[in-house]
Amino acid sequence: MILLRLFCNSSATSAQKAASTAAFCPPGGGEWAWRSALLRQLAVIWGKEVMPVDTHVFRVSARIGLTRGAKTPLQTELQLEKNIPSHLLPVAHHWLILHGRYVCTARAPKCDACGIAPWCKSREKQKMADK
Repeated sequence: MILLRLFCNSSATSAQKAASTAAFCPPGGGEWAWRSALLRQLAVIWGKEVMPVDTHVFRVSARIGLTRGAKTPLQTELQLEKNIPSHLLPVAHHWLILHGRYVCTARAPKCDACGIAPWCKSREKQKMADK
């Protein structure tokens, strides 16, 4: 309940939320996955404006240039929450997940079928390397 209260408390900082997640992470579950699952529940069930960062969100946001130099999910979350309007965070979270699952996949991204390829930072780097 303490963890839930902390997440529902809008005055709690992201650092406090991250520390509480690490403290209550169940054994055998990675902090990253557990934190993402908890934040996803808050976003969907209670309509909280948060940006859970799972592997898809982490990869896609770095590839398309929504984050810069983020090395951890928490850094990614903070950058995304800063740059995406709060009312769009829950929707953006789902868009990034779906884009990462079906278009911008880890091993073989489908850049030719991607609707945002013209703005993609990873695609720009790939074109420069090909020349």
